Amino acid sequence: MALNVTTDYAIRIMLYLSGSAPVGVSVTGKVIAENMRIPYNYFLKIVPHLKEAGFIESFQGKNGGFALIRNPEDITLYDIIAAMDDTLIINECLQDPVACGRNAAGHCAVHNAFANIQVDLDKRLKSITLAQIQNDQQMLNDL
Repeated sequence: MALNVTTDYAIRIMLYLSGSAPVGVSVTGKVIAENMRIPYNYFLKIVPHLKEAGFIESFQGKNGGFALIRNPEDITLYDIIAAMDDTLIINECLQDPVACGRNAAGHCAVHNAFANIQVDLDKRLKSITLAQIQNDQQMLNDL
């Protein structure tokens, strides 16, 4: 159970945009990629997913770049993970009961325990916004 690198980069992109410019103000892709240590070609493969999810917009021309179009308070880690089609499933049987080698997903105590943990994990990811992460980062920087 781990985020893939693409999702990690998507979170970095969103964090950069939420902390560097007001909503609607664009930043060049090269600046974002360089600051977040993301290969630029990889960056270009990620931003269409973020655009499709309605998080960012791109602008062409002299002042072109990418801008956040939703408030950081309204975007959660869960939202970004879901936009990247990544899953944080703690056991395959939660996603596909056929994956249970015992064919017991409906009456398995371990399955039920994992399901409860999954609910808690999803709830926690849905409760953490980009704004909260930015605030936490600012507090760490102030130390």
